[in-house]
Amino acid sequence: QRTAAKHHAEREAAGLLPAITLVEKFDNLTQTLQALNEKFDDVIVDVAGRNSKEFITSGVVAHQIIAPLQCSQPDLDTLTELEQQIDAMRNLNPELKVYCLQSMATTNPVLRGNERKEFLEYLEEFPTIQVLDSVICFRKVYRDCMSNGTG
Repeated sequence: QRTAAKHHAEREAAGLLPAITLVEKFDNLTQTLQALNEKFDDVIVDVAGRNSKEFITSGVVAHQIIAPLQCSQPDLDTLTELEQQIDAMRNLNPELKVYCLQSMATTNPVLRGNERKEFLEYLEEFPTIQVLDSVICFRKVYRDCMSNGTG
């Protein structure tokens, strides 16, 4: 989808600060990420939400992985494969920390508590993945701000 690249282009066109450095790269990211780690305090990698060469090669040099997931069966079904990938990455990167962030959560107060409870219960089956306390809700404003680079 190139979401990060499009967002970066919108920020640059609008002249928003602080300026963000964007590197768009595919396939093996290991050497590129090692070089960026020497230059920057923080390096954020946005890979496609699927098993990819980019995900695997970035995971072997990453300090941490944050996997955003909805409380939906299709998203939660990816956790088994994610756990297998993490085990393989930790063979080369034993200090890797892995977190799960609930995203696109409901803002409906009637549903929110139960949705979070279900999310946490499901993640209990994956002890190698730590659930973050923060929750990102699904709001129209998040979609709207992408077009002007402020999201």
